[in-house]
Amino acid sequence: MTDESNMEDRVMKATFYTLVIGLLMMGSKSFGMSELVLTNTEGSPFYVIFDGEIFDAEGAVLTLYQVSPGRHSLDVYRYIRDPRGFYTRYVELVFRGHIQIGNRMRVEARLREDGRLSVVRRVPLAPPHSGPRSGQNSHGSSGGSSGYNSSHGSGGSGGHNAHHSPSVLSPQEFSSLLRAISDASFEQTRLMIAKEAIAPRHITSAQVAQIMRRFSFEATRLEFAKWAYTRTIDKQNYSQVHSALSFDSSRRELSRYISALR
Repeated sequence: MTDESNMEDRVMKATFYTLVIGLLMMGSKSFGMSELVLTNTEGSPFYVIFDGEIFDAEGAVLTLYQVSPGRHSLDVYRYIRDPRGFYTRYVELVFRGHIQIGNRMRVEARLREDGRLSVVRRVPLAPPHSGPRSGQNSHGSSGGSSGYNSSHGSGGSGGHNAHHSPSVLSPQEFSSLLRAISDASFEQTRLMIAKEAIAPRHITSAQVAQIMRRFSFEATRLEFAKWAYTRTIDKQNYSQVHSALSFDSSRRELSRYISALR
């Protein structure tokens, strides 16, 4: 291959990566994205395959942010207990079907013990960046919509202005990012793509671990795990990130780094 062909190939790849990152950043300003909250009423841990991507629940509850409106495929797998009552690594498929997500809606659904999925509530989400009007505090918002997700800092009290939950990569955006990382030829290019796409956003512990597994070297995985910590919305689940590291020494270094930040 000639030098001219090599240069053309590099330009095409750079253009592709720029386009992917641009689309991801544009997604953070989307006005139509919704949320899905899935609860296992039995209380056991589970994971889902949502539009082909795997997402682990935080215990018996799973929250997906920045979900595009429309009809989505959903498989729910529940972990099986052993005779002593401890959860094993084995799972069973308890639900397979589809769920309809409306525009700018928080859809709350429950998985019943008999394996049926029922939507219990649909809550309209406030438009992005729609802070309180001049002269009006957070308690003056109509319908109290500012408090829909208090676990991640939404809502307010005591005169503080309302602010919205972090913008997290949607399943579709995350899939595009993983493809872009996997298609990159060099390790530093993979790391650059991951950082540039996530920098203006937030990410979950499970997503951090999935990205780390796209890297070839332990040093890169450790560097990304440190960098992503402050941008992770569920830091209590960062043990998933530790498990994506290959060596105990790397896990200890990550733990020391996190302890120093606290």
